Amino acid sequence: MIIYILLGISVILLLSIIYIFYSNNKEKLKLSFKSKSSENNNEEDSSPIEHILNKESLKDKRDLKELIIEEDVTIIEDKCFINSSALASINVSEENENYCSKLGVLFTKDMKKIVFYPPNKKTSTYFIPQGVESINTHAFFNNSFLKYIIIPTSLNYIGENSFVNCKFINQVVIPESVTEIHPNAFSLCPRITIRCYKNSVAEDFCKKYFIPYELLTEEIK
Repeated sequence: MIIYILLGISVILLLSIIYIFYSNNKEKLKLSFKSKSSENNNEEDSSPIEHILNKESLKDKRDLKELIIEEDVTIIEDKCFINSSALASINVSEENENYCSKLGVLFTKDMKKIVFYPPNKKTSTYFIPQGVESINTHAFFNNSFLKYIIIPTSLNYIGENSFVNCKFINQVVIPESVTEIHPNAFSLCPRITIRCYKNSVAEDFCKKYFIPYELLTEEIK
């Protein structure tokens, strides 16, 4: 009788270990594609191949926590990550010629555009790196941890729905370098106050769309 009990416990433990192993690996996805040359060994074709990451690529990966983008991914479409609410980190192969990552955040290779900030990245304050010039559509979509965003003086454009549904954002500092803000950039941000300079595009934007704001003094520049 004792042998059967011990055998049963052993089976349960084994199944538990298998489940835990599967769950941990399920949270991580390495995204890559087979090269055209490997699929068609008898054909010679030197034309560039476009490997696109879009919503369809991740439609069954709602629990994904970490995404690894390999070198052969050439295009990442807007709204690609809108269903990836569990995503906490994005890493890009150094060999990728179009994109890169920094501290788990996705950028274009030249670091001029922030493409996507993972919604489950648990950081309350984020300084967008100096040199970034634009914020992509849905770049900070649905983040529940960010409270303070500091935008660099290199930035000039804030895209559509850039910060939509960031419910806990308290302050976004917008410099005078920003010359265009999409009307829906800060939709569904109930706690937001924008800090900006007098007579700036940001101040006009806040007045037009009834967004709370505070004026910065010249000394802060």
